[in-house]
Amino acid sequence: MTENPPIPTLEQLHEAKFLEDQLQNLINLAATQENQSPADRQKMEQLFRNYRRLHTKLMEAARRIEDPDPLLENLDLRRQPILAQMQKRAAPASPASPASTKGEQPAPEISEETGSSEELGPPTALSHNLGPLGRPGVISQGPEIDLLQQVLTGLGFQVPRTGEYDAPTLKAVRNFQLKAKLTITGVVEVRTRELLNRRLQTAPTIAPSSTLGSTPENTAESPQLNESEGGVPQVIPPPVEQLSHDLGQQSSGKLSQGSEVLLLQKALQRAGFEPELSGQFELRTFSAVRKFQARQKLPVNGLVGNSERNLLNPLIRELLIEEKLLQSQASLLLAAAENVGFNLDSARQKLSLRWSTLLLKKILATPSQAESSPAPPLPPLQMPSLEQELGTPGQQGIVSQGPEVLLLQELLLTQGAEIKLTEHFDLQTFTALRQYQEKQGLSPTGIVNAETRSHLKPLVEERQAQTQLRYSLCQLWREACEGLQRECTATLDQEIAETASKIASLLHLNPEKLQALQRASLPEALVSDLAPPGRPGKVSGGDEVLLLQYLLRQQGVDLEESGTYDSATAAAVRAFQRGHKLPLTGEVDARVRAFLNQSNDPSSSISAV
Repeated sequence: MTENPPIPTLEQLHEAKFLEDQLQNLINLAATQENQSPADRQKMEQLFRNYRRLHTKLMEAARRIEDPDPLLENLDLRRQPILAQMQKRAAPASPASPASTKGEQPAPEISEETGSSEELGPPTALSHNLGPLGRPGVISQGPEIDLLQQVLTGLGFQVPRTGEYDAPTLKAVRNFQLKAKLTITGVVEVRTRELLNRRLQTAPTIAPSSTLGSTPENTAESPQLNESEGGVPQVIPPPVEQLSHDLGQQSSGKLSQGSEVLLLQKALQRAGFEPELSGQFELRTFSAVRKFQARQKLPVNGLVGNSERNLLNPLIRELLIEEKLLQSQASLLLAAAENVGFNLDSARQKLSLRWSTLLLKKILATPSQAESSPAPPLPPLQMPSLEQELGTPGQQGIVSQGPEVLLLQELLLTQGAEIKLTEHFDLQTFTALRQYQEKQGLSPTGIVNAETRSHLKPLVEERQAQTQLRYSLCQLWREACEGLQRECTATLDQEIAETASKIASLLHLNPEKLQALQRASLPEALVSDLAPPGRPGKVSGGDEVLLLQYLLRQQGVDLEESGTYDSATAAAVRAFQRGHKLPLTGEVDARVRAFLNQSNDPSSSISAV
């Protein structure tokens, strides 16, 4: 029995797209030349053979997929116009070409295909990674950026059409990713491209003649919003929120790829297993299902049926609540940073995520009906402000104690003053205020008058943004406790308040304190054997891998702190082993741990906060 070829991967699809782009460039080049050189013709013919061979394999394999659309919708092969144009260019070729005189095989006959022979115009789909200038591996200007801006405009985002990946485009992409529940990177990568291309397939035709630089207000041909849904375009289908089909490998005849398989893989990871998050029911997923079945004392057959779904769906429910929670938190943090003009870098976002993950573990460890008393209701939000004149006691019309004085002391503290928070305008506050006024070139009156209030206004606005963020996070996490069916006890509420305060503090921390907080949030030392996924008895993700990556960065290695033992981490460990004359295994064993822990002194970093 002939074995079916493997299902095409996204990498294969991108390879086909790359070949198509090369063909298109050669066709466009040939269109500008009356006599095409033999070398160019040979190159085009070889590329076409490769392209058609891969295209045929992909199409054959795609016919066996239950739902090929998620894999193939990114791939705009445009095969008909390409074949028609190649036939048009190949027709005048002389039989006595140099290729035939060398005994080579003649060029493959290009069969007649139905389709237009029009020249390929502007791009009709997004096919590359797009991002701001300076990001490696992305395109930052050109026709695809213009198309991206048109799609975002059609989705309701206000993006001027400049053809450049500028700040408004970056902000719109981030907001789109937030709305679509994607990782907020600001870069149009595979998943973001997939959803935007889906919008292109359902949107009215975008006129390529529109002028670059035009805005949605002055361009008559801009796509209109779908007002039937309240002005919000419904371009993203409802996500899968539970397992509802029988799942298995392709040979089993069950559903073997797609969103539901991806959800299964996430649930298995949550249960402590290590399938790859590929959306395809491959061997590692099959193995993880069998291990899950053995643990739950179910028949071990590697198939997901009703019994497995009943056990996995509660995990999926918790997982989806957590994902929405973290997305909402990222949205709140991003909005607060934008309000005060703060650059929220990736290090701060990752630290926020790390704190949230720790808090989530504490929430999930709380029983549904805790014995301790529940937390009191959240009090109304009180926004800090400086509206009155503040000064020492005994002066007419001057306020000398209360919440505004406390706010003043907090602001002076952030500016380097050595002051205690007392809520009283005492001598230390008077002295610190005069020093601040002298430093800022203000009249050193020791009184918070209109001039001083105006100068303190940006600091007050930053504090208000932090207060609003802290309050919103407390609300969000209390709602999460309810959604996860956990009792919000007074102790847990205190943990929530502390985590919210730490996240809000990210809006003003300097790099030194940020680095100290990063180290303080990690384990004290490496204690486990670490290795890439699939190595029995080894840890491949979590806080210890984060600590490993942090320590390697302290050694000068350019390594992303992802918390996953990926290929880059393994390469960095091998380089570390080479430098210390250790066996080049790419794994962290007792000897590697000893070297790394020796250079690790968390107490010095923690004390700096």
